[in-house]
Amino acid sequence: MKNSLKSFVLVLAFILLVSCTPQEGEPQSQTDHTPSKTTITTETMSYIVSENNNVEDKTVKSIVTIDNTTPLSKLLTDSYTLEEINNDIFFYVYSSDQRSYIKTYSEIKETMRTNFMRKTSEDSYYTVYKISEDGLLYLFYTPFGHDDFAYNGAVYITRENSLNDFSKIKKGTKIGTVEEIEPAITSLMKMETDDSTGFFVVIVAKDGVVALVFEKKNGEFYVNLKEVSSDFNLDYSKLHGNRIINYEILQQDYPEMR
Repeated sequence: MKNSLKSFVLVLAFILLVSCTPQEGEPQSQTDHTPSKTTITTETMSYIVSENNNVEDKTVKSIVTIDNTTPLSKLLTDSYTLEEINNDIFFYVYSSDQRSYIKTYSEIKETMRTNFMRKTSEDSYYTVYKISEDGLLYLFYTPFGHDDFAYNGAVYITRENSLNDFSKIKKGTKIGTVEEIEPAITSLMKMETDDSTGFFVVIVAKDGVVALVFEKKNGEFYVNLKEVSSDFNLDYSKLHGNRIINYEILQQDYPEMR
C-alpha cells in the first residue's frame, strides 16, 4: 500500500512539473518591472522612447510629437492665409482667472493642422505655422491635464528683430513707426474692426520679447503701453490677465533663419 501511494505521488509530481514547464514558442512570464521601450522610426532617424517618454529633443505623446531637431522646412507642409485664422487665435491670452473656458491644443489642431511641437522648458511649448502672405505664426502652450496643452497666446512675425530695434518706441508713437520695424503689425491692425478702440501684440525678438498695447485716437492707432523682457518671460499684470508667459523660441525657428 505504501509503495502504491509513493508511486502515485511521484506520478502526480511529474504531471505538475510537465504542465508548468514553458513549451517551445510560448512566452515566458516576466518578473521584473523594467519600463518597456518602443523604437520609433522616422525618415531621418530612429530613436528609443521609454514608457515615461523620457528622451532628449524628441518625445512622443499620444497627442503630438515633441521635436526640437527637425528643421521647419521639413515640418511645415501646409500654409495658412491670415483670413483662415480666427481673431480669437491672434488676440487670445489665457489667464488663470479664466476658469470657465480654456482653449486647448487638441481643440485648435482640429482646424489648424500640425504634427509637432517645440519645447523650451518643462512648462513652455509652441507650434509653428507658415503664413501664406509672409512670415510665421507661433502658438504657445503649457501642459494641461493628462495629455493636452493649454493655449497661452500667439506671435506673428515676418523677420528676426532685436530689442534694440524697438528702443525708440514709446507711449505716443504712431503705429506706422512700428510697422516699419515689423510689417506683421500691418496685418494684425487690419484684422481689427472699425469700432475697435485698441489691441495689443507680442513680438518675439532674438534677444527678448516686446509687448505693445495700441490705443485708437482720432481714427489712428498709437502706442499706449510698452513692456519689454530680455528673458522672454512676459508679465501680463500690466497688460491683460495675471500670468507670466514664456515666449522663447528656438534660434533656428526665426523667419530669417529658415
